[in-house]
Amino acid sequence: MKDLLDLLRSRGLLVASIVVVIVSSWSLHRTAGLGLPIPWADECLFVFPAVNIAQHNTLFTPEVNPERHLMWMPPAYSLVLGGVLKVVPYSLEFVRDISWVCTILLYIGLLRLLQSTAPIWIVVTFASMFLLASNFIVAGNTARMDAMALCWVCWGWYLLLRGKKYFSLAVLLITPLVHPYGLIFVVAALGYVWVKQRKYLQFPSVSESLSILIVLGCFVLYMLYVMEHWTGFLADMQFQIERKVSRNILQRLFDDPLTRSLAVAYPIALGTSAKFFPSKFPVLMFGAISLMGAGCRT
Repeated sequence: MKDLLDLLRSRGLLVASIVVVIVSSWSLHRTAGLGLPIPWADECLFVFPAVNIAQHNTLFTPEVNPERHLMWMPPAYSLVLGGVLKVVPYSLEFVRDISWVCTILLYIGLLRLLQSTAPIWIVVTFASMFLLASNFIVAGNTARMDAMALCWVCWGWYLLLRGKKYFSLAVLLITPLVHPYGLIFVVAALGYVWVKQRKYLQFPSVSESLSILIVLGCFVLYMLYVMEHWTGFLADMQFQIERKVSRNILQRLFDDPLTRSLAVAYPIALGTSAKFFPSKFPVLMFGAISLMGAGCRT
């Protein structure tokens, strides 16, 4: 009986700590308001298509380009946001609140993903440090797709490492429609399944097959949308490529002390894990891919 009470107290304290962290994150989010960051051009490029979806059922955004559709990013974020704005009136604060919700779902996903890698209090402490860090406060207070994409890839890898490979691939396949860098996680997941689980592959169930078919249908619709606006798509992709190539990514990446530290620590951690703790390697691989994605995004 005493052991049961101790367990309940421990779990109650753990849940209370997580709630305090989430409330603290909300307080920081509200304190940041419209000042961290101040409203900027990128938000217009994703919010106005969502507003037009909500009001006119179209991605055409004359407020930004009255001549043609915007094709420089996949439209999943704007479509999801537009669906929400059909129910809730638009305000920039509310749209940023949605990004905050995505960071909280990401936080919960990280707790689930990492729960078996270390004592739970260590997992909660480190995940909470990231949630309350300035980068995540800004990501959760910006009307962009970054927080939503991170949320999807985290839960996709959680499913993958729990053996739900087909549902995982369905979730991860959505992410390139939210942000193109989601493709990095899809390729990594396919590589992981091939290396670690190919001997145990079975045909997907009806529900697993349906989930993948739905996602593939979304890709087909996006391809049809791209072909309908092919000239604009080529122009926007050329702009994107030129913009990315012009950046000195390595210099910007290593200008950040935290990123420099992770770049040194991660090869050591991966090598140690592969040698002594192979069961922890997949989670570390997810972190390494996330670090690569951050470098490309910088």
